[in-house]
Amino acid sequence: MIASNRLRWSLSLVVACLASCAPEAEPVAPAPTMRLLGGALLSELGPFHLRVFPRSASLRCDAARGVVLVDGARNLGALPGRAVQPAVRCGAGWSSVQAMFGTATPVDQCITSGAPISTSVPAGAYVVLVHGQGTFRTATGEMRSGIRGSGCAEVTLAAGATNSITVAMVEQADDQAVCGDGTLDSNETCDLGREMNGADGSGCSAQCQTVPRLASNNQATNAAGDRHHAAVAWSEGTPLVVAFDVSSRSFTDVRARLWDADGATPTAAALANDVALDDGAGVQQYVTVAPVASPSGFVGAWESGSSATRNVVAEAFENRAPPTAADPRYVSVPVAAAGTHRVQPSIAVAGARALAVWREGTDAAGPMRAVTYPVSLPLGAPTAAVQIAATGTGTPRAVALRDGSFAVVWSAAGDIFARRVSAMGALSGDAVQVSPVSAAVQDQPAAAALGDGLVVAWHDEAPDSDGSATVRWATLGSNLTRMGDARVAPTTVAGEQRRPTVAVGAGDTPTVLLAWEDVATGHIRGRLARADGTAVFSRVNASTDDFQLSTGDNGAMRAEPSAASGGVTQRQFAIAWEDVDPTPGVSRRAVMVRLIPQ
Repeated sequence: MIASNRLRWSLSLVVACLASCAPEAEPVAPAPTMRLLGGALLSELGPFHLRVFPRSASLRCDAARGVVLVDGARNLGALPGRAVQPAVRCGAGWSSVQAMFGTATPVDQCITSGAPISTSVPAGAYVVLVHGQGTFRTATGEMRSGIRGSGCAEVTLAAGATNSITVAMVEQADDQAVCGDGTLDSNETCDLGREMNGADGSGCSAQCQTVPRLASNNQATNAAGDRHHAAVAWSEGTPLVVAFDVSSRSFTDVRARLWDADGATPTAAALANDVALDDGAGVQQYVTVAPVASPSGFVGAWESGSSATRNVVAEAFENRAPPTAADPRYVSVPVAAAGTHRVQPSIAVAGARALAVWREGTDAAGPMRAVTYPVSLPLGAPTAAVQIAATGTGTPRAVALRDGSFAVVWSAAGDIFARRVSAMGALSGDAVQVSPVSAAVQDQPAAAALGDGLVVAWHDEAPDSDGSATVRWATLGSNLTRMGDARVAPTTVAGEQRRPTVAVGAGDTPTVLLAWEDVATGHIRGRLARADGTAVFSRVNASTDDFQLSTGDNGAMRAEPSAASGGVTQRQFAIAWEDVDPTPGVSRRAVMVRLIPQ
């Protein structure tokens, strides 16, 4: 909600105490007036509803929010919410609806026009509530009924008194109007996200849109290095983590930036900048991260060592202080003994176990192996490595499943495969081909959990309708077999689309975010859909088509997007990518992150 639009109109009315007054002393009530200030028309809100409650210690008006609270919590300003349809907003059915809430209401009447109104009550203390109903557009584009504006005031009436009351009406958005809450309000036309750097402190930009934020923000350290290979970790209640590697002529280290669980900048100053995960000897790069619920933090894995012989190491981190060499909580654990070249790590966390997977060998002919760890600080010892696939593997992706096990997705011989792995690192079933049989190369897989199954996306060299390579995606059941046909992700853009990422939201019918590189423009684009392929309305572009996530000029290639779902109620997506550093006067690569609602 944009703060300057919260007070949009006011209603002046008369509440008169007539019940205990002598007939000859009955006052004449002045004609009340209704003033519209911000274009919030009666036709937009539907009828106003006037309700007067006896005031008590537990029933009070919160005038700033325009709602009536019971015991400081129950919000009568939002009643009856989306359950009430237009036919009963002020009709004969209203009394049966409001009776469901069990609150004594001495006055309960509709205001259907700007004509003068008055009402009378016995002497006493009262809370006056006025609210109007209208419709909301949800994330899927559907319309729902709900409270659109409400206001309240408190008044004490003596016998024979007449009071004129002005109720300041506050615009509401389906119970609570909060930017980023997942409801498209009347004055918000885009993505309802949170701009954490908003100068007005509202958490929103002037258009209530998110903007890409600089994740690689520690410019005082390693300022000359380029930032590459973004990786995102997030889930419900865990901190948002964006990791990447920083490279220059003399070093390559892995670093990470943390935000609070809702994606806001943390209050701890030590976490305000990106911090080194491992800046030891040799090259550290290609970091991958996964969220950990307890202790709140994340687990990371990356390549470490010389260019000739590389190993994969893993490490666990808490969301409270940056790691240091002197802190024994942070200890890198190799996946296996040194001496074998290991590359392309991926990590996932399911409950109290983490799985790391990698490819071995100095060429594409090597096998793919995996281990699991107990999640602790420091990270526990790994299990013995198991071989996921024998030869010709590439781009492994580890995914945590709801039942506590894991899935691994990879490319080999121009196709996409998946296989289950138990929490203790044992193979579970054979590898299953995910991609359709095709003569074209299918590679660059991405995957996210969908219940006990998966959503998988990949780059397909087979031309789509415009003759270019594209991004396709499919859903897999609990046995990892494809459910239905593979679908093309882009809906509007021409030219090659590549390097997809995927994230799955919360709920019984979760939203899926697909994102990828658009080669022609150099931008990151995305699309929202259901697991069955049904398009989802997006607030980024107010349609069900794909949309641009990155900003800036065309041509400056943004690369390798990474996405995750999270937030306090897991109702947001975070997506990060390599971009041109927006710092004035700086010519290097940076990592940007953007939040969008589901």
